[in-house]
Amino acid sequence: MISGLAGLQLFLKGEALSGRTLAVALMFLAGSFLGAIFARCFAGLICRRRKAPSARFASLFIGLSVGTAGLTAFIHYLHFSAYYAQWHGEFGSLHRLVEIVMTGASSAYIFTVKGMQLLLPWGLALLFAAAWDYARSSRTT
Repeated sequence: MISGLAGLQLFLKGEALSGRTLAVALMFLAGSFLGAIFARCFAGLICRRRKAPSARFASLFIGLSVGTAGLTAFIHYLHFSAYYAQWHGEFGSLHRLVEIVMTGASSAYIFTVKGMQLLLPWGLALLFAAAWDYARSSRTT
């Protein structure tokens, strides 16, 4: 649903269907898939001790928000880093470490400014719906 939301947001902004928009949708698809796996594992660990619906809701809400946004941002960083790797210094040098840290910081900034626009506000509604459904479910984690 997240990658569909990102694709719809790109379409509504007037972006034509191209390799770039497909790459963005696939990046969100991979990030949301991995984020859902992370969220399910996180919620399962938390809910072993606290089985109340509020704990189930909170654990999946936190797991999905951190997992989806965090892993999508990490995939964005990997793409960004692969592009800039051709200009990085020697492997193992302090200069390269600084370049990697700065590439990560700029990637996080760009994802926060541009990528989160594709998720908000409708992604937040999907997040609440998924957490509410998980809290209501009676299945064990």
